[in-house]
Amino acid sequence: MRRMGIARVLLLSLCLSSAGACLWIMQASAILPVERPIALVAILLGSAGSGGASVAAMTLAMRFAAGARQAGTDMTVVQSSRDLGEIGTSATVIAIAGVAGYSSGFAFGIVAAIAAAFVILPFRRNDALRQLADQSSYCG
Repeated sequence: MRRMGIARVLLLSLCLSSAGACLWIMQASAILPVERPIALVAILLGSAGSGGASVAAMTLAMRFAAGARQAGTDMTVVQSSRDLGEIGTSATVIAIAGVAGYSSGFAFGIVAAIAAAFVILPFRRNDALRQLADQSSYCG
């Protein structure tokens, strides 16, 4: 995280998750055969992407909450917002998959990742976020 920076880790994580979703789409659309090795790679990509994004986002949130002028509830709000976003996105993807098929559900996941990338890209231009991302420890 310190070497790459939070914004880069978030973007890389979104790319990994999207690559995993693309593999699932290709299997669901019969572009690729439904085989265990392909499914395992899709799972690994999705899991690495999800884990990386979660660690990066929570690192940023912990740095924010560790600020001297922050109340203890600030971390709860950030964590709850993240959880609510995950629940909303996964429920939407499941509903789309149920109505329009798995390929459409995974495609919506990729669209959500692209939307998140557009939020992350201007990250370095925001002074307050840049200061949080540049901190080398939670206490600083």
